[in-house]
Amino acid sequence: MLNLQIKIGNKTINNLSFADDIILVAKTPKELQQMLEDLQSMSKEIGLKMNKSETKLMFNNKTKPNHKIKIEGQELESVQTYVYLGQLFSLDGDSEVEIKRRISIAWSQFGKLGSYLLNTKFPSV
Repeated sequence: MLNLQIKIGNKTINNLSFADDIILVAKTPKELQQMLEDLQSMSKEIGLKMNKSETKLMFNNKTKPNHKIKIEGQELESVQTYVYLGQLFSLDGDSEVEIKRRISIAWSQFGKLGSYLLNTKFPSV
């Protein structure tokens, strides 16, 4: 297993992890392929299984793979945006889509509770 990592600011990282959600960060598609193979192998060793249908790829404009990234022969989907831990990640850096998405979620939740919140007989705190 190679020691693959990148420098962001003054920190050197190769992944962002939370519970069973992981973001791998690589300089090249070849490094990413190796990191995915290592993760798959290590996961299998401890009885875990990668959900390949939920595994997505994002590439910036400078890094386009020449070949498809695959795990155990299954091609992984490349996307332009992805929601990770409730936050929309986008390669274009435009936060307007994320703001609109969160406003929509908030209105949806308000709609579910609106009849209670707007009820004049609802006890106040």
